[in-house]
Amino acid sequence: MCPVFTPFSNDKKTVNYNVIDRYAQYLSTKGIQAILVNGITGEGTCLRVEERKRLAEEWLKVCRKYGIVMQLCIGGCPLTEVYELCEHAEKIGVDCITLLPDLFYKPRTEEDLVEYIKDVVKHCPTRPLYYYHVPKHTDVKLHMVRFCKLTDRTINTFCGIFWGDKDIEMAYDVLKEGYHCIMSHYKLVTGLMTLGFDTVCLISLNLWPERVKEIHQYMCNWKLHEAHGVFTKLYDSIKDTCKVGTYDCDVIEIFKHKFNTLVDFSVGDIRKPKHLTTKTW
Repeated sequence: MCPVFTPFSNDKKTVNYNVIDRYAQYLSTKGIQAILVNGITGEGTCLRVEERKRLAEEWLKVCRKYGIVMQLCIGGCPLTEVYELCEHAEKIGVDCITLLPDLFYKPRTEEDLVEYIKDVVKHCPTRPLYYYHVPKHTDVKLHMVRFCKLTDRTINTFCGIFWGDKDIEMAYDVLKEGYHCIMSHYKLVTGLMTLGFDTVCLISLNLWPERVKEIHQYMCNWKLHEAHGVFTKLYDSIKDTCKVGTYDCDVIEIFKHKFNTLVDFSVGDIRKPKHLTTKTW
């Protein structure tokens, strides 16, 4: 699964919807099977509600055209707008949704989080649901195995977790309990497959999809040495790209700039405010 960038015009004030078809065609020719729209890579929390809805519509249109599964990230905005986005997702029939927790009234217990999701999914009752577990950004740090069991009893559309945390041991416990996990750690992609995880969502799939696919194919055939060799090339490409980030920017900005040099269209710059960037790369 590829988390897609949101294409902006040069002024960063408007979304450039015109390049979405070409973007989807590019991903399709690279063998991408699914995408995540309006997630962290897509700067979903920097988008207006109407922009998020229009992006969902435009991406769903081209996903149907090119045979790509579309997952839509919802959340990171006031509760009434979460309701609105859910109702829209239900109306247009997205393949599934990934739901962030409430970022202001943060759930403090697993029960709190379940009640929040129960309230929200009333507005999106038929779409398959994943919970977006990314405590680095949400500061919601709960026991995901207990959460899954509680959710499974009360929400029949619940499928599993979009896992954006470094706690792989807990992710494995979730997997062993029979819940699906979409993993987002490129550094662990080969190891994750040996543990039984079957879905990854990596920003690097925008830039180097062939290498990720090659790793996947080698791992499916238990050619571990070959898979590790390709992973090393992928790792080196990512680190070399991030060396460009000695100026004040973050990984999404770096990867977006690099992506623009690799394709025959442009997704523009980031909209994320400059004071929120980091020099850790």
